[in-house]
Amino acid sequence: MAYRVRLTPRAQRDVEELYRWVILRAPHQGGVWYNGLIDAIKSLTDHPQRCPISPEGLELREQIRQLLYGRRPYRILFWIKEKEVQVLHIRRGARKSWNPAKEKIK
Repeated sequence: MAYRVRLTPRAQRDVEELYRWVILRAPHQGGVWYNGLIDAIKSLTDHPQRCPISPEGLELREQIRQLLYGRRPYRILFWIKEKEVQVLHIRRGARKSWNPAKEKIK
């Protein structure tokens, strides 16, 4: 079954901020990184359940899953609601765990 993938406004801002961060550090890699990230997100249309529950999901007892992207992984955090994958947040893996309880996610 193919799922519809939707980025929340928060996730859209994350993509933009992370892209700017990447091109500041490696300008020649920015486009490659961005295209790869978008491809990884699009891959969630097929079998998003393949991705494990994130540490945040375990802590909150929510079905927040994560897909890792890149060598120094970026975490794509999402949940599945019926036939839709909602990407909630995208963050560098080196950062502390995300606290979704501080934000209103629906």
